[in-house]
Amino acid sequence: MQAASQLGVRQSRQKLCEYRGENSVWCAEVDTPGAFGPVDDLVAAAEGGDAKAQSALGDMYQRGLGVQKDVTQSADWYRKAAASGYAPAQAMLGYMYYEGIGVTKDIDVGLSLYCKAAAQGNSRARANLEIMQIYGQFDPKECSVRLAR
Repeated sequence: MQAASQLGVRQSRQKLCEYRGENSVWCAEVDTPGAFGPVDDLVAAAEGGDAKAQSALGDMYQRGLGVQKDVTQSADWYRKAAASGYAPAQAMLGYMYYEGIGVTKDIDVGLSLYCKAAAQGNSRARANLEIMQIYGQFDPKECSVRLAR
């Protein structure tokens, strides 16, 4: 029988896999020790500065996958990964700032993070910026100004 922590890791990886996109990396690791192994190993990697691990923890806390849902903790992990330039974390943190989830709502910060992630080719950030453009909320051409700051 699997240890409870291993079961939580498996369930978390399965959920992340189901989200696809940047999270599809977890599909190959659902039933394996994976790159990070148990949650404690993932935390150790994240605390050691691994941006991918930090972002994965952000995902887990954002959705309550294998851990107690905590959007503030999620934002903290995304912030660490985003600070090192990790585009998926920048996109998720941008969303959190734009909507005020786990952080004080700040549309300007959210847009700047979306622009940084989109400039690196992040599909989620690009899609969100395109949706905003369709609704007349933001012109992605303004990203160059935000990135120059």
